Amino acid sequence: MEVLAAYSHSAQASDLGLCVQDASAKQRLTRRPVARQEWRLTDRLSEAQILAIVHAYLSGATAAQLAAAYGLSLSSLKRILRSAGATKIRIGS
Repeated sequence: MEVLAAYSHSAQASDLGLCVQDASAKQRLTRRPVARQEWRLTDRLSEAQILAIVHAYLSGATAAQLAAAYGLSLSSLKRILRSAGATKIRIGS
């Protein structure tokens, strides 16, 4: 408000007054609470689901198919498989 007193021109002062009112009104807005989504894989998947993913992968399902089926990114699914030590044996490559 000290800035408003420094201006002698009434048009500038009224413009600044509107800016101050607008800024203070925007600060009063509150955020809505947002539903928190679990991000860690261990929070999103049970141990049984992880075992099912590993078993399906070793039985022949592709990582992309499993990622789509469980709603995971491909990198997250591959991280699960790596941590479980699941690797397919490639013959003839």
